[in-house]
Order: sequence, then structure tokens, then C-alpha cells
Amino acid sequence: MLKNLITLFTVSVFFSCQKDHTTINKRKPDTLKSYPTEKQITKKYTDPKKSDPYRCTIDNALQTIIKLPEVQKESAFVDSISAGKKALSFMLDSLDMGSKPFYMVKTGFNGEMRWETYTTFYIDKNNCKTIFVDEVVSGDILSLEDWRKSQK
Repeated sequence: MLKNLITLFTVSVFFSCQKDHTTINKRKPDTLKSYPTEKQITKKYTDPKKSDPYRCTIDNALQTIIKLPEVQKESAFVDSISAGKKALSFMLDSLDMGSKPFYMVKTGFNGEMRWETYTTFYIDKNNCKTIFVDEVVSGDILSLEDWRKSQK
């Protein structure tokens, strides 16, 4: 009896998982939608009267972080431990802190087994010069200047 129930269950699961694969991807390539770019999203959802022409983009934020002396040291460290075969890696995201929008940029090493975070930076989306750093030991988020003082 139990054997019959198991067989019936297995067969019903098998047939319920079957899909008609003949209808997938029958749309013409010109009808496929593409994902909008950040520029298109910003243009669509930003009020031009309130928009700042010098608004910080993700590219500007990343370039700002790459130019920091601390990040240059991290890059040299990764280069030295990998004999020039690997480079410093970055993970990018967006978030709101309080009521302000920020980019989150994590620097680190993307090893064979895992990602190792070195530093987490938060860059104000309205001003790339406003940078905060996640101070790992205390768990506080400090301004770049205060974080530099705490590292000495």
C-alpha cells in the first residue's frame, strides 16, 4: 500500500512539473524589453526644477572612492598578495540613511572561496564629497575625517 502511494505521488509530481517549452522565447527580439539605464530613470523620476545638475552619480561616487589614499593602499595590498593577478574589488548598492539617499561602496578582495570586505563607504547621492565610513570595531558610521583620526 505504501509503495503504491509513493509511486502515485512520484508520478503526479513528475507530470505536474512538466511545462510546455514550445511557447517559451517565441517573441521576436525587437519586442523584448531592455532595462532602463540610471540616466533614463533619473530623467523620468526627477523633477527638473528640483534637480541639481552636479548630482553625484554612481560612477562619480566610485571614482571618488578609488582616489582615496586609503583605497590606494588597499589596492596595493591586494596587488602584492596576489602577485599582480588580482585587483581590489568593489560592491555597489544604494540605501537611505535617515531621509538622505546614499551609495554604499564596499572595497574588498574577491577570493576563491569568499568575498572579504576591507572598508564600507557611504557617499551622499547629492554631494560626492560627503563621505562616511563604517567603523567596524565600534559599529559606528563616522565621517571620513573622523574615521581617519580614529585610524591613527
